[in-house]
Amino acid sequence: MSTISLPEFLLTRDFAVSRERLWETFTQAEHMKQWWGHAGSTVIASEMDFRPGGSYLYGLRNEDGSEMWGKCDYLEIEKPEFVTFLNGFCDPQGNRVRHPLSDTWPLNMHTTYRFSPLGDDKSRLDIRWVPQNANEVEIKTFGDNLEACRMGWKGTLDKFEAYLTTL
Repeated sequence: MSTISLPEFLLTRDFAVSRERLWETFTQAEHMKQWWGHAGSTVIASEMDFRPGGSYLYGLRNEDGSEMWGKCDYLEIEKPEFVTFLNGFCDPQGNRVRHPLSDTWPLNMHTTYRFSPLGDDKSRLDIRWVPQNANEVEIKTFGDNLEACRMGWKGTLDKFEAYLTTL
């Protein structure tokens, strides 16, 4: 019997805001709808029930007019240190569906956002993704696409950083 080693996506980025501001802008729907999503996308839905057992349902419109929907199901929340949740693609009603561009992408990703203070007006965000209940093909797909994940998150966090300058 073989054991499958799960690949991890890890990303760290520092911001010129307090940990409290970083936490607030990642945990409130009103903030999220201003910046969430990959480069070139616009938020068309942002509904959040931020508590363990709650969820965040969002919709994005891409530049070509197509839509992508996602959902985060919150597992643990420890303000202002971390949030863990399962996230994945879904339909507009919140039912899990396959990635719109890959039928072998894992349905669920176990995600952790960790918020660390670096001083009065600086903080760090650590993002960790691990496939949840994925088969070997899904795990391989995820592992083969870690650089694409990094590029997608770079665009998202660039939008986020621009949003921070408006606050």
